[in-house]
This record gives sequence, structure tokens and C-alpha cells, in this order.
Amino acid sequence: MSLNKINITLDNNHIGQLGGGAWLNSIAAWPVDEETGELLLPLVSFEAAFFPVPQIPPSSMMTVFVPGQPNGLLTGERKERMSHNSNTATLNPARLSTRMILHHKGSEELHPPSAKMLPKGYLSLEPMSDKELDQENKHSFNGLPVSKQMGRAYWLQEMIRISPRYHLLCQLSEQELVNFDPSYQGILHQGLGYVFLDYRIKTLQDGDAAGFFFIQHR
Repeated sequence: MSLNKINITLDNNHIGQLGGGAWLNSIAAWPVDEETGELLLPLVSFEAAFFPVPQIPPSSMMTVFVPGQPNGLLTGERKERMSHNSNTATLNPARLSTRMILHHKGSEELHPPSAKMLPKGYLSLEPMSDKELDQENKHSFNGLPVSKQMGRAYWLQEMIRISPRYHLLCQLSEQELVNFDPSYQGILHQGLGYVFLDYRIKTLQDGDAAGFFFIQHR
């Protein structure tokens, strides 16, 4: 099976969205930052067509929300709370400040005045070349350090043990986000973001946690 790189474009490919608002049914469903009480920042959303095989209904989406500040970037303190601590090789999703939820796709993209927004782009998929596939599988545990759909994570710190309940859905490179729009500078602490999907996704209900998101940086 071929693996795909993720590109960011201004053309809507109806597979996913970077930044912008959230496709929720109501503001009441919007996750809140437990520390500040503010609405979390939508970072990336995935539509049903993003998955290589059916995982969620066509009427549903998954959205990753992260803590934000007025310029859209994460503060140093919150970056650390999103990041894996290299002193341990096990990640506890419950300690993360991010939220990744399964939800019904609303009829319109919500932009509440109190919510921070990042520049909107759309996800597109590009098959890896034979050379890239070789590089993806060459290392004993690291894949390519690019934005990609599935595959193997590229660990900027030490490799993390992830519960078998989850698998890598996608990896995001800050540099590639910045190439799309400079406003993304610092959003991943100049590192990589990892989206892990719950294998039980087909049994989850609207509003449930669909997995988790965290970053690593050097």
C-alpha cells in the first residue's frame, strides 16, 4: 500500500481543513480550555474521505483543538504541556491540554467572536515516491519527518510507547505549515505534531474523544 504526504492548499479537496473555524453543530459543543475558560483553537479537521478505508460516517468529522493566545500561537508554558517529556517514554493522553473529538459535521463553519482562528487551508494527499517510501521504512523505528497520512512517526525526541488502542493517523511538520502561511510560526514549537486515532473510532458517539494530539520539538 502506498503512503501519502499531506500538502496544504487553498483548494478544498473535501478531505480535511487546516485552521479556520470549526464545523460543529453549536458553540456549546466547542471544547474549552480548562485553565483559561477560553474556547480552544481549531488546528486541523479530518473528513470521512481522509481515511484510506471507511472509519467515520460521511456526516461526521474529527477536529483537533489546541490552546491558543491572541496571535494564534501557543505560549511556551502550554507548548511544554502539549509536548512529550523526553525523561519518560510513555505518554499519558489525559495530561494533554489538547482535544481531538469526533463530531457531526455542522451545516456551517462556526467563527465565534471569542475563539482564536488560524489562517484556513485545506489538506491534499500526494503519494510518496519510491525513494520516499524507502526512506520511510529504512530506519528501525523512525519514518520520514514530513507531513503525512499514517505511516510511522518521526520522533524528534526519544520514541514514545503508545497504547495499542491508538495508531498514527497523521503527522504535521511546522515548517510545511509555515510555508503555507507564516502565521503558523511557533504553533508546533518548530517541531512535529502527531495525531493518534482511537482504534475504537467506529463505536464512539458524537462529541467523544477520538484520539489525541501532541508535539515533539528539539
